[in-house]
Amino acid sequence: MTPAKRRVPLRTCIVCGAKGPKRGFTRIVSTPEEGVKVDRTGRLSGRGAYVCCDARCSPSELRRGRIEQALKRRVTDDDWNTVTAEIVGDETERS
Repeated sequence: MTPAKRRVPLRTCIVCGAKGPKRGFTRIVSTPEEGVKVDRTGRLSGRGAYVCCDARCSPSELRRGRIEQALKRRVTDDDWNTVTAEIVGDETERS
């Protein structure tokens, strides 16, 4: 008897809509205490949204409204600037 394959939850990129396992995505998290920020560990508590790490998906195309819709909250100017700087910085490191 062969062991059953384990089901891996799929995440969806809020920029391009690609689906895949968690390890291929960068998580953006909304916490009541700290606001909106990039979660490098993928383990912070709070509502999360994902941006894929695929070279074909450009995080520079990320729109503020998409993050707000996915996180179900308003994103402040400071949070927006911090998140976009970190994600675009990750994009340049991948290139």
